Amino acid sequence: MGHTHKDLIEYNKLRKYRAQVISLESELLEHKQQASNAKNKYADWNTELQKKLKELREEKKNWFLEAAALRTAQKETQVSDFRGNLNLAFGRLIQPIGIVRCSREITGGCDQGGV
Repeated sequence: MGHTHKDLIEYNKLRKYRAQVISLESELLEHKQQASNAKNKYADWNTELQKKLKELREEKKNWFLEAAALRTAQKETQVSDFRGNLNLAFGRLIQPIGIVRCSREITGGCDQGGV
C-alpha cells in the first residue's frame, strides 16, 4: 500500500485544514466570551446609570419640596412681620389719639371690663 505524492499533499492539506478549524473554533470561543463579557459589562453599566438617574430624580424632587417649604416659610415670615409692623403702627396711632374704651369712661362710670 503505497502512498503517492498526491496522497501526501492531500493528507498535509487535511492536517492544515484541521489545524485551521481548531484555531478558528478557539478564536470563535474567545470572541463569544468577549461578547458575553461586553454584554454583561453593558448590563451592569446600564443598571448603574438607571440607579444614578433614579437617585438624581429623587434628589431633584426633594429640592423642589424643600424650595416650596422655604417659600412657604418666607411668606409666613413676611405675613408675621407685616402683622407685627401693622400692630406696632396701629398701637402708635391709637396711643396719641387716646381712644376711649367705653362711652362711660368719659363720665367716669366705666368698669374694668369695657363696654
